[in-house]
Amino acid sequence: MLRLKEGRYPAATGEAAVTDAVAATFQVGVGGTLALDGPARTVVGLVENPGDLDDEFALLSPVDADPPESVTMLVRASHERATALPGGYGGRLEPRPACHAGLLCLTPTQTERATAAAGVLGLATVVLLLVALIAAAGFVVVAQRRLRQLGMLAAIGATQRHLRLVLLANGATLGALAAAAGTALALAGWIAIAPRLETAAGHRIDRFDLPWWLIVAGMLLAVGTATAAAWWPARTAARIPVTLALSARPPRPKPARRWAAAAGLLAVIGVVCLAVGIDPRRDQANPALVIGGTLAVVLAILLASPLAIRVLAAAAGRSPIAARLALRDLARYQARSGAALAAISLALGIAVAAVIAAAAAEHTAGEGNLSDRQLLFRIGDAEPLIPERTPAELARLRTAVDRLAATLDHPAVVALDAAVNPADHEGRGGQVLRPAVMLGRPVGETTLRDIGVLYVATPELLGHLGLDLALAGPDSDVLTPAGSSRPAPRPPAPNSHKHARSRPTPA
Repeated sequence: MLRLKEGRYPAATGEAAVTDAVAATFQVGVGGTLALDGPARTVVGLVENPGDLDDEFALLSPVDADPPESVTMLVRASHERATALPGGYGGRLEPRPACHAGLLCLTPTQTERATAAAGVLGLATVVLLLVALIAAAGFVVVAQRRLRQLGMLAAIGATQRHLRLVLLANGATLGALAAAAGTALALAGWIAIAPRLETAAGHRIDRFDLPWWLIVAGMLLAVGTATAAAWWPARTAARIPVTLALSARPPRPKPARRWAAAAGLLAVIGVVCLAVGIDPRRDQANPALVIGGTLAVVLAILLASPLAIRVLAAAAGRSPIAARLALRDLARYQARSGAALAAISLALGIAVAAVIAAAAAEHTAGEGNLSDRQLLFRIGDAEPLIPERTPAELARLRTAVDRLAATLDHPAVVALDAAVNPADHEGRGGQVLRPAVMLGRPVGETTLRDIGVLYVATPELLGHLGLDLALAGPDSDVLTPAGSSRPAPRPPAPNSHKHARSRPTPA
């Protein structure tokens, strides 16, 4: 959590080390003089928090530092041992899913990281299937172009097994070459762009601290995908009679009724797995069901593609000459046309699913977000810390807000008083800041998701929302346009404001 970039650490009275942003703000470097809290100190080094590059501070030596006002302890402990600590020491337990410096912290049973990993894994599965479909179409073309050569091999005594091995070896070789070239290109690109990602990620990145087992597994998966893509064309080409292969004519398409029934069954299974495996209310996902449902839907598209081509070819008789030739050519080479159609359908399905998911995840005005006719003027930083203001300061701020509102047509200004935790405060620049009370909903056994800041039900706000306080129950804690609720809001932990980000409720 601390790294020296230049110079040395402070070791004596009157010495300090600062981060780069502090040095730039006060225009000091190593050897310069810095005066923050009165006494002047010599800057002897530049430091940083490699786990959080946005953490800006001045570092003093232990002999020069004032007695600490608070201490944060990161320990390896189970939930039972942590809750068994004595409660009279004035601290507060804050379980964290992960910590820097390799410390093991309490991990919830279902976290947002697991949900995101399941989504990424499902997306990677779909992309690999798309690649397999495109590769299968390419191997079908190769098998048809080499049909006479395969017929010659069969004429001199090669069995169906030998013919299958020829095409499978072709697929495995191409997969191995692609895996080696892709891995080398990816590693070179990662080493080149990793320094630029550190600023965006907010922490230092070790170039070679990579999951090598995952990289090797990805290379093996690439070889397996290419081999699997070559299997079906190899099976089909090996079953073509020798005389038909020597004539280089494509085989006659077989009835697709059984494939259509299997496609319908897989589509139903896939939709049911996706519906059951994703719980949007608790932000949870079952990776096995999500991956299985995705595979079932993709296989259903693949099996239904030849039937779709045949249906289109049957309607080609009344089409214009250009469309008729195209449809009949697709039906003539149904094997590769089906794989290509499945790949195109899957690619379009990914784009449509992304658009639908983005539209569904967008918070509308009815879900607590501001509408396009509302503006929110926040006093202070974006962090949920509320400063204590005097009446004169509030009047001055109200005047500034009214001046901005005067530029709008028919403005209606409503003052929002955020509820704060009176038992907690933080000093900053001689001002007292108190954390705002956040409303949370459970998304796991030990995890809460912040919904937004709670505001005091002032008469002005109630009138704006059209709410009658007399209609609320005497035991209500939270009042919304949809009704009142009893669950008490969860005050944030002492230092959670450094990481939390909240979405304002409508004003």
